[in-house]
Amino acid sequence: MLNRILNVGCICALILAGTSAVNAQTGVVEFTEAYRIGDEAAGDSIFFGNVVSMAVDSEGQLYLTDFMGSKNIQMFSPDGVPIREIGREGSGPGEFEFTPSVHIGPGDTLYAWETNKYRLSKFSPEDQSVVASNTIGNPVSRAPRPLRFLGVTNQGYLMEFASVDIPGSRGQDDSGHFAKIVTWDGNVPDDHLVELPSADFVTFQINSSTAIRFLPYSARPHFLLSADQVLYHGMSDAIQLTGTTLKGEDVHKISLPHTPVSVSASQRESSVARIQLEQLRKDLLANIPEHQPAYRRLLTDDAGHIWLGLSRPENEQTSTWLVLNDAGEMVATAQIPDGMSLMTVRGGRAYGSQVDENLGAPIVIAWEITW
Repeated sequence: MLNRILNVGCICALILAGTSAVNAQTGVVEFTEAYRIGDEAAGDSIFFGNVVSMAVDSEGQLYLTDFMGSKNIQMFSPDGVPIREIGREGSGPGEFEFTPSVHIGPGDTLYAWETNKYRLSKFSPEDQSVVASNTIGNPVSRAPRPLRFLGVTNQGYLMEFASVDIPGSRGQDDSGHFAKIVTWDGNVPDDHLVELPSADFVTFQINSSTAIRFLPYSARPHFLLSADQVLYHGMSDAIQLTGTTLKGEDVHKISLPHTPVSVSASQRESSVARIQLEQLRKDLLANIPEHQPAYRRLLTDDAGHIWLGLSRPENEQTSTWLVLNDAGEMVATAQIPDGMSLMTVRGGRAYGSQVDENLGAPIVIAWEITW
């Protein structure tokens, strides 16, 4: 059985394993379960396979998508009771060809982003009917492709774009990840707000074409739009984030020390275990970094905090999360048990999933949080 109450956090050696920037004033996050969805042992009839994304509106209503289920959006009440399914599989307005990620914008407007379709759908906050469906950019162009929907601004949609210049191929002129503000009708400007490099990769040949494979455990670019419309960005090899306004002005610098976590021999082997091409396996193993990224995930809550999930040693049973204010000061820490995935924080609650120990399937959980 999953624990109903989690005392999450400990200012001790467990924290020091992830970072040395802890002091006696740092708070400890306590998670108390509010509700769960998908618990077969409790008689639930709703089940999940691979939860892709979650978003929560100002009333505490939860929206989520599941890669292993139908391609629609599931909506739940603040108590976890099913309300409705939004959209359906298809190619028309308000329909989805691929499992979307969900976001809540101003006025509780719901947005759904299909990466493989380059399509952003907008739904009414009153009845969740489709309001608009726009293609972002040109899917057949050589321009950087839209990768992630970061949020809604006063000027348009903030999107993350990505392109990779493959050596020896007709790749892009620009290689990296870019944050751009897209117009309301989906037009993409030539200039960008912020640029970060791509993760490291190796190239290989397949069917007479050059392809790439990103290196396991390599640093990744991260972008995060805060509640006060500041774009935080940085590479995950270090806890160093810059906060940039939508006018391009750097207003925050966050830098915290951390203790690097080594990539073990078994982790290296496991990361390439399913690769069939022998030369590709060798190239990856020869280039996998010695250490894991400093952090794995960034979240922001509606109170202006940044939640940063650190990488953990192979046999560690918990993951450390740091809660920072916009000045980069740590205000709290949290210890998250293995198998628990934190996905969004809003309205004094944290939302995520935890793998059922018996079934191996995720259970969606909402926790009240205090510190």
